[in-house]
Amino acid sequence: MTGLDFLVYCQNNKDSIVFLIHVPELETYQGEVRDFLLQLAWFVASEFVAELASTDEVEIAIGIRGQFLYGGSAIGMFGDEPICTNESKIARSTFHKYFAASNGEVE
Repeated sequence: MTGLDFLVYCQNNKDSIVFLIHVPELETYQGEVRDFLLQLAWFVASEFVAELASTDEVEIAIGIRGQFLYGGSAIGMFGDEPICTNESKIARSTFHKYFAASNGEVE
């Protein structure tokens, strides 16, 4: 789909920032490799957020996905350890709240 290119989408909200990352051939990675991908993504995202003007009470959400499905997530507050989920399928709805308009509907 993208060759071997990683694609990253970033949504920066007032109190949260979400990174959705397409990982080429994610389906072939398992266990510790996916854990490492999430840890690396969390580290890079935290470094990025640290450069923003205000990091008070910012929630970071990271989703890694292969060609069709999300296969990992890391969610937590800036400066804290994230809650990581490393599964073969993670629901898209995990990330809906980061794209919800003020009326609660997904944009």
